[in-house]
Amino acid sequence: MIAWVLRFCHNLKANSHKLRKELTFQEIQMAEEAIIRIIQAEWSSEMQEKYSKTIQFYEENKILKVRSRLILGEDAEDFVRPTVLPDSPIVRRLIEYTHKTIHYAGVQTTLSHLRERFWIPRAEGLLEKFCVSV
Repeated sequence: MIAWVLRFCHNLKANSHKLRKELTFQEIQMAEEAIIRIIQAEWSSEMQEKYSKTIQFYEENKILKVRSRLILGEDAEDFVRPTVLPDSPIVRRLIEYTHKTIHYAGVQTTLSHLRERFWIPRAEGLLEKFCVSV
């Protein structure tokens, strides 16, 4: 939905090339990045400081990521440097979606799928609450 809104805004510009067909990968990726920036903007600086004592953060394209210890190997970039996603209603929906997508496989399996791309502080607690209610 966000990708369609961003396309609409692009098409409103007077001198822009009007986009009409299916959404492109770049448009979807830009929408995902916009959502991540909004979620991260709501994360309090106190919480970030609390975690910064044990976790090394860095920014890439104005998106906060975790610098992991995995430097050797052929893992995907998102796995080696996951994006930080603090608790929010959108993140809870992502957890719910992932849990349903892997057919309610359990807390550890759902966490492993989420951790392929994201680092969610206190994800275990969020997921355990969700798994109990399902």
